[in-house]
Amino acid sequence: MEKIRADVRQIYLTEQELAAQIRIMSERIEDMEASLSKLNAMWSGPANSAFSKKAREEADKLRDICAKFKEIFGFEYNAEQSYAQCSRNVQEIVDSFIQGQNR
Repeated sequence: MEKIRADVRQIYLTEQELAAQIRIMSERIEDMEASLSKLNAMWSGPANSAFSKKAREEADKLRDICAKFKEIFGFEYNAEQSYAQCSRNVQEIVDSFIQGQNR
């Protein structure tokens, strides 16, 4: 059975990168929706209605995807916090063992 190895620093960096990408994605979705609103104001009629409906549906899908990434970020964050705490606990045990050896 293969052992799981966790590098707390790498988990932290992955978490930070994921957070940055989620922020960028959210900003781009907002930019896209602002552009679509401007475009929507430029014309009217049945084609506009159909286009607007489809654009809203696609924007909703993008927001759902972004929400899923935020959920994944939560898992990454929790993993980083758990592994960091575990690492601190191990270091405390090692330090206390070393101090006990030096007495």
